[in-house]
Amino acid sequence: MAFEKLPVPQTVVEGSLNRAREMGRSAGFIAVRQLKPYTGAGEIFSEEQLASYAQRKNAEAASRYLEERITGMHNDKASKKPGLTALIRTYAKERMESVFVEQQGNLFAVEFQAVKETTDDKQLFTVRMPEGGFVELSEMTLEFSDVVEQVADEWVRPTASATTTIKVAALDVVTIAGDAGEYWQNPHFNLDGTYAG
Repeated sequence: MAFEKLPVPQTVVEGSLNRAREMGRSAGFIAVRQLKPYTGAGEIFSEEQLASYAQRKNAEAASRYLEERITGMHNDKASKKPGLTALIRTYAKERMESVFVEQQGNLFAVEFQAVKETTDDKQLFTVRMPEGGFVELSEMTLEFSDVVEQVADEWVRPTASATTTIKVAALDVVTIAGDAGEYWQNPHFNLDGTYAG
């Protein structure tokens, strides 16, 4: 998978590949179930044809899932554990820097790094939030917290006494990769931050 702009945790890649395999197995199972009554001696399909068809459906479904995942069609909606790295545009960086760094004194080591130098608002930055988390509030809005705590296996909440939370327009965020394997991709952007056509 091509996550070339982010230092993506291996858990994102592994989680996406595992989910793709699940989707493939499901498609293969459905193919077998549909053709099984027509397979065997004296029927339309041989066992070899059935197995080949199921393998093809498995591969097609897994490939389709990965393509759709990369383009933002199967996004995770929230952090599962603390820690994330995001590829963001200028306005989101300025907003996060103003709140998390300048106003709050950068208590939780939020780091920014320029990815591509430009002179306009299309400059890209990575933001690393080692204790942070995100929630997709709607297709248009994301919420970032500088520190979250794990409450259950796959659920976090802002740490009430210390958290600072801000809302950011989704169009100012390209990609989010969580330390626990979460992945969020803006469907309006390619992975390099250019607009998808």
